[in-house]
Amino acid sequence: MNLKPKENNYFAPLLSIINTQSSRLMIIVAALWALTTSLDKIGAKNSSPLVFSAALYFCTALMMLPIVVVFSPNWFFQLRTNFSKLVLLGSLKAVDMWCHVTAVGLTVAANSVAVRQTSLLMGVGFGYLIFKEKNIKTRLFGSAIMVLGICLLTFAHY
Repeated sequence: MNLKPKENNYFAPLLSIINTQSSRLMIIVAALWALTTSLDKIGAKNSSPLVFSAALYFCTALMMLPIVVVFSPNWFFQLRTNFSKLVLLGSLKAVDMWCHVTAVGLTVAANSVAVRQTSLLMGVGFGYLIFKEKNIKTRLFGSAIMVLGICLLTFAHY
């Protein structure tokens, strides 16, 4: 959020959207995520969350296979040597997607995504613990503001 209360620069987050390429790209990501979440809701309503999740990832895997084969000459060896890790990772992602599509199907899609985004606090914490990022107080403050906004949006609906 680039919020620096000591500098009284409260418009820094808004200026960052204009001046910083990474902020502009994140706005595009948020818009795409909003679009795909709406499609997830349609898929969950017209099918079941489990079938929709499985079909979505199966089709994605089929579309990615030619790209992997062309750009990774030793893809089969890598698949064979890392198979157990890939099965674990794929299983965890499958559970994640199933929970996401189930939640989106049961509630307002925006609320489901908002609650899911509270994981940003974990991301800030891991950034500090694992990558030794600086300015942890400023980052936590910005994250807390975003989580407060998420709570306000979620509870305003009810």
